[in-house]
Amino acid sequence: MTEQKVSLRFARALIVTATEAKLTNEVYDDLKLVDVLLKSSKEFTNMTKSPVIRHWVKRNAMKEVLDGKVNQLTFNFILLLIQKGRVGLISAICNQYEILYYLLNNRLVVEITSAVEMSAEQKKKTEMQIAENTQKEIIASYKVDATVQGGIMVKIGDWVFDATVKNQLKHLHKRLAEDYN
Repeated sequence: MTEQKVSLRFARALIVTATEAKLTNEVYDDLKLVDVLLKSSKEFTNMTKSPVIRHWVKRNAMKEVLDGKVNQLTFNFILLLIQKGRVGLISAICNQYEILYYLLNNRLVVEITSAVEMSAEQKKKTEMQIAENTQKEIIASYKVDATVQGGIMVKIGDWVFDATVKNQLKHLHKRLAEDYN
């Protein structure tokens, strides 16, 4: 089974359990903390992924680092991952949980790319328009890429709306080339 499938199964189980316990927000915050910890400490990440390090060592390390900082449900879940030999997937599980959490809370992650920095008013208007069309709360991230030459590109998951000058010029060139052939 692929890493994505396994991590999705664990994330689903966790979100169901957290929903039943009415702790989805707390578990989300806990997993963000764990993910930041993993990304900031290469040694900690290597320890969690190492098949050579014994489970009890990993359990003690997690207890030392996370005790009192995360909810008991989250801590028990991490201990379960250690017991099952899946703690190396914790970062992927955090990502999958975030996706499920956003779906549960009607949120949508959107990446918006423009040629120049957008003003606060432009950002707000763009987010409001996307929210109106999707009926979801928008969590937007912005990138500036001068190669798009103008306009914007909106990426939602695998779907891309490309209204950039670069894309329009590419399509115009293609149509002109087809007309002359």
